[in-house]
Amino acid sequence: NRKSIPTPTMFKNKPYHFLLIEDNDGDYYLISEYLKEKLPEHSLTRYSKFSALKENELSAEYDAILLDLNLPDNKGNELVNTVCHLFTEIPIIVLTGEVFEEFALDAISLGASDYLIKDNLNPDILYKSILYSVERKANLQLLKKSQQLYFDLFEFNPQPTWVYDLETLQFLDVNEKAINHYGYSKEEFLNMTIKDIRPKEQIPNMEASLRDFKAEKKLAGNRIFIHLKRNGSEIQVKIDSKIITYMNRRAAIIVATDITEEIEHQKIIEKQNEELKNITWIQSHLVRAPVAKILSIVKETSWEELNKDERNFLFKGLNESATELDGITRQIIGKSEAILQL
Repeated sequence: NRKSIPTPTMFKNKPYHFLLIEDNDGDYYLISEYLKEKLPEHSLTRYSKFSALKENELSAEYDAILLDLNLPDNKGNELVNTVCHLFTEIPIIVLTGEVFEEFALDAISLGASDYLIKDNLNPDILYKSILYSVERKANLQLLKKSQQLYFDLFEFNPQPTWVYDLETLQFLDVNEKAINHYGYSKEEFLNMTIKDIRPKEQIPNMEASLRDFKAEKKLAGNRIFIHLKRNGSEIQVKIDSKIITYMNRRAAIIVATDITEEIEHQKIIEKQNEELKNITWIQSHLVRAPVAKILSIVKETSWEELNKDERNFLFKGLNESATELDGITRQIIGKSEAILQL
């Protein structure tokens, strides 16, 4: 009257391929029948010795491996360990006739997906173990790919990037770009906190920003901070950050973009603009005075009617205005050359 566990359609219809390493013909027959009952669309390859497996099946692909713990040429933990190393991407279910809990724990710790007692085995138990093991292995592989993607994005990020613990503020990981840009070795980084790369007078501002960040408040404006390199030089960096879980710890991943040169360049542009404004003011105010004076002398004067003293007075005015205009012109030229040198 055993109640059978239903087989999901997507699992039932897939043509699974299993490997059975079992020297007992009776156990092989039972396992084969159990699989036929629950998974009619499957294939089963059997080897009765570990040596035959090693010679013929290392390149084969299986959805799961059913491994007897006691083979004629290998057994126990050594067998489990070896098979797990040979088939790292395939779930391995250990089968045994012995009821020893320590064997089960050892098998799982060595990399086996499950541990089944042959005397307790039935179609549902075997099917459930296969189903869970296959799905668990698939999820672990997805997680592994996700972790590899994180590593690639982290390590090959063109900007200095690090992860730090939100409670202790200790660096947990840094990429090669951060090591090269800041001058600390990876070992030095991992023995530091984020306070160690901040000027002391900037730490209160950092702590205030950190409180809002940890509370996951929306941070307004550009987050630009001053950092210290190993040689003591200061740089200005734009920070992009996100809270993550890293090795079961609440942490933050940081991308620090050095904008020191960009800010210096902006300062130069602003200074150039200010100097250009000064030149414009000089041209519109200072230059007009001597020019207007010269024009009035030239246009309004009838030289034939002037006596010698009056002519001398006007020539003196013309000379002073021309000299003044020449000085202003030189001033403009000097300011222009200074702008070009910025």
